[in-house]
Amino acid sequence: MLEDDVRRVKRMLLEVDLSVYRKKVLDKIVECFSHLKPFIVPVKEDGVVLHYFVRTWVDRRIYVYGTRFIVGEVLGKEFFDVVRKHGAVLSRYVRPLVRRAFYDLCMLAGRIRLVEEASAEKVLSRGFPDRGLKYVSVSSKQLPVIRLDSVDSVMLNASDPGTFYVLSNDVVYVFNIGLCYDLRDVVARFPLLFDVIAELAEQLRRQLSPVFEENGRVLEQMELTVEPYRVSRELF
Repeated sequence: MLEDDVRRVKRMLLEVDLSVYRKKVLDKIVECFSHLKPFIVPVKEDGVVLHYFVRTWVDRRIYVYGTRFIVGEVLGKEFFDVVRKHGAVLSRYVRPLVRRAFYDLCMLAGRIRLVEEASAEKVLSRGFPDRGLKYVSVSSKQLPVIRLDSVDSVMLNASDPGTFYVLSNDVVYVFNIGLCYDLRDVVARFPLLFDVIAELAEQLRRQLSPVFEENGRVLEQMELTVEPYRVSRELF
């Protein structure tokens, strides 16, 4: 039963981990655009080319310094931001064969929402005040003595769901458990608190589900857009 509870809550926490989710979405977007290779698009500011995204067999970002060029790494988040902001213009620079698909991908990318913050709080007697609290960082190897009837509130943040916050007697205990940490000590020591964490994870899942589902539909449309190019690349 204990192991089942631990696995269940770990799975729930992973599902609402925004850092993991963002990487998965960005990787999928970059993968979709990769089926349209090769292409080169200039990134400009005030009419001046800052750098080029060069997507061939090896992706590169080429910085422009006057007449000099410096090659750098292509970052998924930066590429995503650029095609969202400048997609309509950038599509003019790609070869005609993939221009329409490139434009459609840019428009679809503009509908993707990457949530930066989301939190859930279980108020037992009072919520977290804005200031005047002492924070104490603990781990599963150094569990504090906390009477459950003295717990005022528990908070979980989707940007770091491996850490949860327990407010008790004006002290915030920061449980730096982590998703790869063993939660069994917490379950054994604070079974009711563990139930609260599971409840908060479920709250976050319900809170984020509409965004995740809509993003999923958009990503499916992106995959359908590049499906002919993917098949063609595999055949030839």
